[in-house]
Amino acid sequence: MQSKTRNFLAACATTLMLGAAPAQAGVVELEWVTTAEQFTGAVPGVAGEQITTTFRVDNGGSSLFSQTWSESDFLSYRIEGASGWFIESTFIDLGDSTGSFITNALGAVTAAGNWYGGYFSGASILTSWAGIMDGGWWNNGNNQVVCSTAFDCVWADNVGGNLNGANWTAASASDVPEPSTLAVLAIALAGLGYSSKRRKNAA
Repeated sequence: MQSKTRNFLAACATTLMLGAAPAQAGVVELEWVTTAEQFTGAVPGVAGEQITTTFRVDNGGSSLFSQTWSESDFLSYRIEGASGWFIESTFIDLGDSTGSFITNALGAVTAAGNWYGGYFSGASILTSWAGIMDGGWWNNGNNQVVCSTAFDCVWADNVGGNLNGANWTAASASDVPEPSTLAVLAIALAGLGYSSKRRKNAA
């Protein structure tokens, strides 16, 4: 009976581990990391802290390799600081955005798009400190990368860095297993360990 239980738990753990393996399909996250030059207005950041810009995109493909994402594949923009603040937007100006994010056969980003969203034209963005506000964001090689009002702005170091594909990374949004999957996996592995301990004690 113990052998059957042990085999069952082992099968469950194996199945869960396979299910938690990274998937390279669907939504992709393009990420650029730099430091903040300065903040103006109410943005609760600290000059010099690390800031991360993330685009979520989906071109309907099933790989990270040799891919192209144009502005029409845009899903969302997010910039966040190491101190905990963030700004998000699901709006992009398709008329003014140009260029594409491109990866090579190894999955490395080789080109970045000149993308733009909003800027007080009724396109709302979400801030961690004040909720939904008017504003805009720019991925155009300039230091000012996002503003939540006319004065609450984030300025980035590395001028032109966000138009250099080599500064970006691409990863499947499914690369990190869901928390619920990890929890069930932990339970299954704990059960397997308990069964093994009981077997040793009985010997």
